[in-house]
Amino acid sequence: APAPRPRHVVSQRVEAVVERNLDVPSFAVEELAGALGMSRRHLTRRMKEAFGTAPAAYIRARRLDRAKTLLAGDPPSVAAVAEAVGFRSASAFTKAFRRATGQVPTDYVREHDDASS
Repeated sequence: APAPRPRHVVSQRVEAVVERNLDVPSFAVEELAGALGMSRRHLTRRMKEAFGTAPAAYIRARRLDRAKTLLAGDPPSVAAVAEAVGFRSASAFTKAFRRATGQVPTDYVREHDDASS
């Protein structure tokens, strides 16, 4: 098989590091750049090429994607989901979730409960 293109390798490494650290509240762009051994600026450039988005927005989107999966699976509480995806508080999580999806997490849970029952 041909060697993967460097951009592809970078995107796979980014995805792996972000996935591993979604539950860490302090995990942000600095930590991602450090884990990948590149400067913040270089990381931002590479991620815009690979994903069309800045690192902070990518990390937030992955956290919220994971949150949707957890919320759809009958979680113990919104606070537990917030913690599992690296938000320092349920209110910060709720605000970010509403900004991204247009609904609060409890409505998202209710909607997915109705769909499965």
